[in-house]
Amino acid sequence: EEAKERFRAALEIDTKFDKAWVGLAVVHQSMGDFVLAKANIENALDVNPSNRTAVLLSSSWGIRENDYSVCTEHLQKYLETVEFDEEASLLLAHLFCLQGQRMQAQLEVERLLLWHPENEKFQQLEIELRNQTEQFQKKDA
Repeated sequence: EEAKERFRAALEIDTKFDKAWVGLAVVHQSMGDFVLAKANIENALDVNPSNRTAVLLSSSWGIRENDYSVCTEHLQKYLETVEFDEEASLLLAHLFCLQGQRMQAQLEVERLLLWHPENEKFQQLEIELRNQTEQFQKKDA
């Protein structure tokens, strides 16, 4: 309760304080109010789409609830604002796969390979995605 009141007080001073929105989201999530927690994360990301913690929380909660579209959008906006974030790119590729968007997942893995061409894990992932995409294309033909 004290943390919730402190975050609310911070937001009374500055409604654009994205970190306070994230803190309030975590408090509400821990209290079991997931709807309010998600709304707080949305507020944080409206204020600052580059808030990494908010993006990762949004993604984690979206995966847990099988609600991929919103967290995919948050990740894409976030990745447009930062030079490179390996964890966020991998997470975005994973979300694309969960949505059956293998071509987009493959593009995201190719972006990872541009930053780390020697990374064997990324190379293997790219090969697997390419093979899956080719198999699905053959089935559709």
